Amino acid sequence: MKLPRIGTAHCNHCGGEYTVKTMKCRGCASTIEGNFRLPRLAYLSAEDRRFVELFVLSSGNIKRMEKTLGISYPTVRNRLDKVAAFLGVIIEQDDSVPAKDTSKKPIQRRD
Repeated sequence: MKLPRIGTAHCNHCGGEYTVKTMKCRGCASTIEGNFRLPRLAYLSAEDRRFVELFVLSSGNIKRMEKTLGISYPTVRNRLDKVAAFLGVIIEQDDSVPAKDTSKKPIQRRD
């Protein structure tokens, strides 16, 4: 099953998956280079990521979400179900791809 092409994790031009190539410490400028997948939540649209943030901040209380967003209980429930289904597809895809053995590759550090 292919990942849905929604949100900021895919190229708008070709639909390919974005990856992180370099991470850099703001404090000491150490860098790690590789080919890292984005976090699962990055595949959500900005609107759905904000919904998830608010849901966590409300301790998963749908009634509180109703008040925060000014929408009905069924609407909150439907949005939650939509996000859960989308994340389920991403998790299913991740679980179907065997993990690469990176234990033989040393981590290189640049100072």
